[in-house]
Amino acid sequence: MWTILLLLLAVQTTGYTVDVSGTGYAVISHEVIITAEEDMDTYSYVIPFPITHLEVYSDRTVQSEFTVLGTETQITLHISLQKGESAYVFPEYYSWDIIHKEGAEWWLYLPPNEAGVTVLMPEGAVISYMVTDSPFPQISEEERKITLFWDELSDEVYIYYEVSLDGQPAATWTWGVVPGLAGAAGVVLYMSRNLLKRKKYKAAPLNKAVLSILNEREIQVVEYLHERGRSRQIKISRACSIPKTSLSKLLIRMEKRGIIKREKDGNFTYCELDVNAFE
Repeated sequence: MWTILLLLLAVQTTGYTVDVSGTGYAVISHEVIITAEEDMDTYSYVIPFPITHLEVYSDRTVQSEFTVLGTETQITLHISLQKGESAYVFPEYYSWDIIHKEGAEWWLYLPPNEAGVTVLMPEGAVISYMVTDSPFPQISEEERKITLFWDELSDEVYIYYEVSLDGQPAATWTWGVVPGLAGAAGVVLYMSRNLLKRKKYKAAPLNKAVLSILNEREIQVVEYLHERGRSRQIKISRACSIPKTSLSKLLIRMEKRGIIKREKDGNFTYCELDVNAFE
């Protein structure tokens, strides 16, 4: 079955984004581009997370279903494509099974996978330590939200953290990395919270005729990209306070109308204004 399927499809996927809520669940998402090499009406794949709810957004009509297989989940998309046609699919997987709480401490479980993982911690979260044999992640912080990124996870990861309720950011980050089954020596890393000043981006004036036909959220996105230039989709979501799901659908519409351009670079999707947005 899988051999036949691979012959009929060319599939591109991005790494997983795990958006951790402060109330015990995570929203896992990634982008999938399916190109049919023969006529097709179904595509199935497996993700390395157990899920409890699924939402799928696409530039095509698509119906979805899932079956939990222990710690994995099989996803089936019913989507009709003729030979040579492509579909952009943005699935969101809701999981209550990878986050647990013990007293005041929470912990998040990430399974091994080769696709890469970006973890968006809740606002005000303070990470106590991680248990893993995977390499140490890349780390950044914006507006009191910590982001962790791995190109790939060779081993499972347990992230232990607490969520601050006093509204005050910590003065420093303190990380304890505890080795997993391999028994390597522990490493403690201290990182200051110095923020880098962003350089101003200058662009030509916006096309007023284009602005006049946009809704409020579309104007937010256009003005943000006009001020900042090429930006990651996740940063647009945060800066404009637009949920990722809503933003993905909005950007698909804007790209079709020639207002923005979207480009995938590794695990990230970047957006910028198209020439039609300028005078």
